Amino acid sequence: MTTEDAPEPREEAAPEPQPDPAAELAKAQAQAAEYLDLAKRAKADFLNYQDRVRREREELRKYAVESFVFDLLPALESLAHTMAALRAGTADTKAVLDGVAIAEKEFLRVLAKNGITPIEAIGRIFDPLLHEAVGTVPSDQPENTVVEETRGGWKIHDRVLRPAAVRIAQKSPASEPPPTA
Repeated sequence: MTTEDAPEPREEAAPEPQPDPAAELAKAQAQAAEYLDLAKRAKADFLNYQDRVRREREELRKYAVESFVFDLLPALESLAHTMAALRAGTADTKAVLDGVAIAEKEFLRVLAKNGITPIEAIGRIFDPLLHEAVGTVPSDQPENTVVEETRGGWKIHDRVLRPAAVRIAQKSPASEPPPTA
């Protein structure tokens, strides 16, 4: 055997140094403490967020009607002017009617602007979702047709605020054909 062919002597691999268990434990404990701190901060942030959202909701609810009421003020002022003229005795009937008509028109405009509309009742077929029957009236109108409105009904967008109180048509006994035998 030549020196070239001779296997090189192997170097003995030095054993890997074993980590110090106390150092590993201290490192893991430090990381756990850091994670616990992060979790506590996240919890505190979330609780603060919940409180802020609750306060904002209360604020929104408290002032939700602010713009609606602001829009109603001109109608209220129109009524106040009419009342002042009545109290002073300087208003004639036409002026009072004009003042009330202006206020009514303004109220209806503000209501419509906010999605509040009257329920159409007279001449319509009775609908228990929109109408509240308070009586019947003998009539030549088709049965269950609304013939009289005793109190107006109102909707906000597609939801009924208050159904219209109505009287509906009932065939009068004289208009019914005699029974056939």
